[in-house]
Amino acid sequence: MVCIVISNDVYGQQKVPYKTLDSISAAIRKLQSTVNNVGVHEKYSNGQVKYDDTTIYRFPEDNFGVLAQNHLAYKVISSQKKGGTENYRFTDNIDLTTANAIFWRLLNDSTICAVHLEFPEKSLDLHKVEGEKIINKKGSGLVFWSAIKDKKPIRQNSLPSIVQLIVKLYHLLCIEKGLMTAEQAAQELKDFKSSNYDKFLADHPNSLFKNVAESRKYRMEQSKLAPVAASSSQGSSLSQEISKLFDLKKEGILTEAEFAAAKAKLLSAPAKKESVVQASVVPEKNKSSSKNVISFSHNGSNYCAVKAPVYSEFIGLYEYPGNEPVFWGDKRVGEPIVKLDATERENGRSGKFQVHGIAPFDILWWLESDCNGIVKVINGELGDRYSLVIQYLTGNGNYPVGSFDRLTLDEFKNGTGKIVILGEREKVK
Repeated sequence: MVCIVISNDVYGQQKVPYKTLDSISAAIRKLQSTVNNVGVHEKYSNGQVKYDDTTIYRFPEDNFGVLAQNHLAYKVISSQKKGGTENYRFTDNIDLTTANAIFWRLLNDSTICAVHLEFPEKSLDLHKVEGEKIINKKGSGLVFWSAIKDKKPIRQNSLPSIVQLIVKLYHLLCIEKGLMTAEQAAQELKDFKSSNYDKFLADHPNSLFKNVAESRKYRMEQSKLAPVAASSSQGSSLSQEISKLFDLKKEGILTEAEFAAAKAKLLSAPAKKESVVQASVVPEKNKSSSKNVISFSHNGSNYCAVKAPVYSEFIGLYEYPGNEPVFWGDKRVGEPIVKLDATERENGRSGKFQVHGIAPFDILWWLESDCNGIVKVINGELGDRYSLVIQYLTGNGNYPVGSFDRLTLDEFKNGTGKIVILGEREKVK
């Protein structure tokens, strides 16, 4: 039997009746129980290679709740992979008002909803039970599950039932603490469902839905561009060039006006599309500047590195070909990941680097070069090897903040287009 630890911290007023909170918690408990002993499947692809994960989740009768004494929450879950042992976990002393993001995915051909509620790093008390032994650690996320009986939640402006309940509980506790009013909570939901994501992000910059809104806004903009490129006589080639421009706009490198002007030139001058992109958007590919070169030390030796160009083929998301159902952002990925962004920051470019089993670190990244800014590369028969240079903006004892690392970055030949970091994390987009 597991004992849930109760904190002595009590809300000053407890304005929300406990009966209301418990009623919502009971509904969440009931929805989670609909996934008991059901195999959860999701197929995701990395080029031509596909991974198929199967995990069975089990929820005890009292799998989630809010305590009357202090309105803090607890959550209990067990999971078992095919052929593996059952893994029992519980989390206590959860202050739901500290959550900062919510994401959800539809699995099993849209018959199961998986919801991830994210908190500040290492703010949750996680406990794993192995026999009579309890292993304690800190975490930053909770996952909720629910079966879906119809297709209504798939519509973009509709929220799955379990998401509605979690957000309602969050809003009530925030209102009780004075972090928002009932009117503000209602307006936030109304604005999110309106699908006007520009207005939503401007009016609700700290909303739980912020990242979902940003993702949906991007997909909507991208879908509007697709017909323009497809209707052109240049076909897929022009589509790729417009996609590059769109990525630059998304990263904040191009303004809306610059994007529109560059796109118009591509559409009106097909024969000159390459020169238009280079002249109007980015510097020449071989041009280097000493201000883009940094020097750093690693393992007692000194090196130089240069900021990659904004059109670099290395910009993108790299996934590890594992088979665990893990979440980061609003996209399910093969962790640990590497994400190399085009966004400029402190004479480098920003990104994410993750080691096994913990949340990703924020990083800056460059390509190793000589001190004149010429990128170093080892040419091989099967591909070319570069050195990816990263600096940790967040980290831990094994990866100190401010320290540098040099990672192998391989670009394969023979038309495969395959790019791999550390020999294991392959670029997927």
